[in-house]
Amino acid sequence: MKQKKKRLVIQPHHIRYKDDPKGEWVVSMYKGEHFIIGRMNWRKNVSLGFIEALQDWLQKNVEKAKAL
Repeated sequence: MKQKKKRLVIQPHHIRYKDDPKGEWVVSMYKGEHFIIGRMNWRKNVSLGFIEALQDWLQKNVEKAKAL
């Protein structure tokens, strides 16, 4: 049987809202990424190890990123 091909869903994400002194900033991202960044924004405490892991991940993936 053929498997259904999953459709990539693109969503807008506010990095900053209209009331921010620097102005509104909205980017497009895939649905799963939107979910992850939303959960990350809920965090109150962040470790240096987490930041280092994110920086490493960014270095490894920045060239693979697609403009949406």
